[in-house]
Amino acid sequence: MKKLSFQNYIYSKFLLVLSLTLFAGLFSLCMYADNTNNLYAVINNKKISLDIADTPSSREQGLMYVDNIDDNEGMLFVFDKHDFVSFWMKNMKISLDMVFISGEKVVNIYNNVPACKISPCEIYPSKYKVDYVLEVNAGFCKKYQIKNNQTIKLSPELLNRISKNKKLIN
Repeated sequence: MKKLSFQNYIYSKFLLVLSLTLFAGLFSLCMYADNTNNLYAVINNKKISLDIADTPSSREQGLMYVDNIDDNEGMLFVFDKHDFVSFWMKNMKISLDMVFISGEKVVNIYNNVPACKISPCEIYPSKYKVDYVLEVNAGFCKKYQIKNNQTIKLSPELLNRISKNKKLIN
């Protein structure tokens, strides 16, 4: 009788440990799913998680006062219409690469654009009408061989967000 209860004790402890392990695994998957950024772009086989600047105030703020961004992160500026745009580095703390995008093509790149320390700040205009500007860490384009005429693919979730915002504007 004692042997049987010891086996039941071991069995119940095993089930408890197994249940807790499964619960922890499912909890981790849920946390991972909540923390994944479905707003991304892929260019030259490099995936970049994006913060989006798609309102006048978010475009004006951009990456001002940001101390650093990870190598696989950036900000995508989304414009309401296909047009010429200009950028500057006022109130920036970090240097950036600016990638100007028309449709799905890179049309212009400014590499290693320094933060503006003294006004007036230099202006970086698009050479062509664009839909987006991607800002990434300085040196990113050189490191990952990003060049003009390359295709950039935006995630389905990002394209959906852009489409919804453009419908709201029109």
